[in-house]
Amino acid sequence: MAITYLSGQRLQGLSSDTKPTDLPLGSQFEETDTFKIYQSGGGADVQISNENEDDNIAFSKVVGASKYGYKFASDHYLVGRVVKSVWYKIKSTGSQSVGVLSVYAGQSASTGNNTLIGSVNATAISTSVYTWYEFTDTGTHEIVADDHIWLTTSTTATVNLGVRYFANAPTYGAIPYDFWGSGDALPDGNTLGTTDAGTTYVTYRNTEIVSDPDVVAPLDGATTAHPMIIKVDSAPPAWVERGTAI
Repeated sequence: MAITYLSGQRLQGLSSDTKPTDLPLGSQFEETDTFKIYQSGGGADVQISNENEDDNIAFSKVVGASKYGYKFASDHYLVGRVVKSVWYKIKSTGSQSVGVLSVYAGQSASTGNNTLIGSVNATAISTSVYTWYEFTDTGTHEIVADDHIWLTTSTTATVNLGVRYFANAPTYGAIPYDFWGSGDALPDGNTLGTTDAGTTYVTYRNTEIVSDPDVVAPLDGATTAHPMIIKVDSAPPAWVERGTAI
């Protein structure tokens, strides 16, 4: 059925209808088939980050060979929020004539099921200094528990690149490694960036073997973790469930 616009910033439609995103804050949408009531969201974008860095790590020019990122547990700040952009600090080892780097979000091990957040042409990456690059404007993704965010090569580049990370991340018990937590999380003390975002696990793939770029990487299995420095911009969801009409 078509969405019906009622008085008092109220709307009615089916759960299968796409809810509009250009309404005043506090508007209500009733799903007539489920009787659920949704309210249009609001609130500012928020950036969280890990900015502890002490080394560079090689990043393959080969499609899907390197995948660096994180997996988020149910208590993480990002769960329930919409990721709009992701930043990594990158440098090229030489001149690039072709190639694309991309950031994805999701948790599927099958191609075609995760969200491309944004891409950057390898030709735009500095060859002289590590620089923050923003991946955005292609898609947004509402994070649920166990989702990942990762950086990878999506179109083969000319030469390899490097990414900044915290090379001396200590081991705290069994892997996978807790990160972005409080106190004893990785990096040790997590003194730069966000220190209390919730339970986060490092994910890591570093080979020269082609793989689907939009498929998640495994949890980091090394003796020390490879937490990349990263910044994530997110917003509240456009619509929040508030109850039922009956």
